[in-house]
Amino acid sequence: MDGTAPRPRKPTIYDVAEAAGVAPSTVSRTFARPGRVKSETAEHVRQVAARLGYRSTALSRGAPGGQTRMIGLVIADVTNPFHFGIIRGAEAAAAEAGYTMILADSQESARRERASSSSGSCPRWRASCWPARGCRTRRSG
Repeated sequence: MDGTAPRPRKPTIYDVAEAAGVAPSTVSRTFARPGRVKSETAEHVRQVAARLGYRSTALSRGAPGGQTRMIGLVIADVTNPFHFGIIRGAEAAAAEAGYTMILADSQESARRERASSSSGSCPRWRASCWPARGCRTRRSG
């Protein structure tokens, strides 16, 4: 252990909905389409959200149904020529499936890898690729 306390979990629309006594869809509409929620309800939801520290992200507001159609790929070292083909293949497969791929370089740092893959803005997948062992891809969250 490095002696640092774990960061508290960020509140979600579900946390705000429970605390405000409304449906998660009401919380979502309060931030995404304010005109579709009664002004009193919207104000109450905003007050509860502020008290909990909830922040709506531009990415989630712009994604209909919460689907971003984005996929993340964390590579240990993007300067390693071995990874070029993997990155290109992953991007082609993502595009063919209708996804946009976001690439992160962890620079062989476990801390950076965890930070890159836990942003919550896109599905988390990790490609573990080592020339001697082959490649495997797995869901990481």
